Amino acid sequence: MLVSIHIPKTGGTSFNEIVTANFRNVLSVSSPDDVRRFLQMSPAKRSSYPAAAGHMPFGIHRYVTVPCRYLVFLREPVDHTLSSYYYVLRTPTNQLHERVSTMSLREYVESDVWWINDNLQTRWLSHYEWPEVIGLHGWARQSPCTAEHLREAKANLDRCEFVGLYDRFEECVRRCCDRLRLRCTTIPRRNATVNRPAVSDLDPELRRIIRERRRFDVELYEYAKERWAV
Repeated sequence: MLVSIHIPKTGGTSFNEIVTANFRNVLSVSSPDDVRRFLQMSPAKRSSYPAAAGHMPFGIHRYVTVPCRYLVFLREPVDHTLSSYYYVLRTPTNQLHERVSTMSLREYVESDVWWINDNLQTRWLSHYEWPEVIGLHGWARQSPCTAEHLREAKANLDRCEFVGLYDRFEECVRRCCDRLRLRCTTIPRRNATVNRPAVSDLDPELRRIIRERRRFDVELYEYAKERWAV
């Protein structure tokens, strides 16, 4: 089973179009309801899908009886935070829009309104027991992110078949498709956040705050760059 982990705002909507185009039947797992339906399936049914994609953390292999090949894209944490803020701010249909529209960027960064700000990339690549985390808060973890989560995330990253970097998205998509033998004639770009400041335009103090809040994501991203960048 090919498993495409889509961490929000890392290019997953675009890449999963390619996954869907390559497989007749793709298991979609993003919401708590999706997880409940998945866990209620028989092991044989869960394992019958050639691919799975969606907003899910690492770990689906524990619930199927076939080998899993994971792929994931990561994003530089400051850029990730900026993208998430301006995406929600400019998307009235987003469930967080009303709250975020009253916040400055700094207020958003220092809040827990979206758990992207609290090492989401590390959390989703660390150890999850799926039945324990579905519910009102979806995939959110209420406990603080720790160095142990980072250790688990690095170990799980090493198990991935492919790790892409958002800041080299098109290059990484082509490398991924070549490696996994996926057809890819064009690379779609979906849900991209436009008309937003560049990281270089950000106040240095705010950049420092974001990097400190997301220090585990910063270390994980640097680890991925060393491991996967060519």
